[in-house]
Amino acid sequence: MVPSTRDTLVFDARGLGTEATSTTIYVSKSGFADTITISRHLKTPEIRSYMTLTAVKDVSNPDTPPPDGIDESGRSAQTFVVEVAAKRAGVVRSAAASGRDIYAVSSPLIVEAATRVLSGSVKRSGVLTAGQSFDVKDFLRSLSPTHLNVQFNDAGRAA
Repeated sequence: MVPSTRDTLVFDARGLGTEATSTTIYVSKSGFADTITISRHLKTPEIRSYMTLTAVKDVSNPDTPPPDGIDESGRSAQTFVVEVAAKRAGVVRSAAASGRDIYAVSSPLIVEAATRVLSGSVKRSGVLTAGQSFDVKDFLRSLSPTHLNVQFNDAGRAA
């Protein structure tokens, strides 16, 4: 799964609020299951997703050791940023989620979703994405700041 040179881009990370040691990050085009979720919410002719080249190489290498836990909860020191931007009529709206140990965030996400389903908060039935089931901002903010840091740019900016 190591990407070809033509699929590798240089990304300027200034202003993302990341703890990157450099403002230049090498990213690779990558497919994610999230494209299915996005297509349930937006009619879009194109969805582009990227992952840092370092992460792609680590995930692809069977010799990459699992991360070490650094605190009593067992969470690793690895950090992540997931940023989403949607452009329509020349206006870009975006959201970003960041935190430490993306795998440790999965459990609180699942517990919060299950709690909302079991409490009757979901008014629809059938196969739904989380965004179809819950108010997205409320859902993500319920995990912040303990598990996740979230930011929303609702006003949009000119593209």
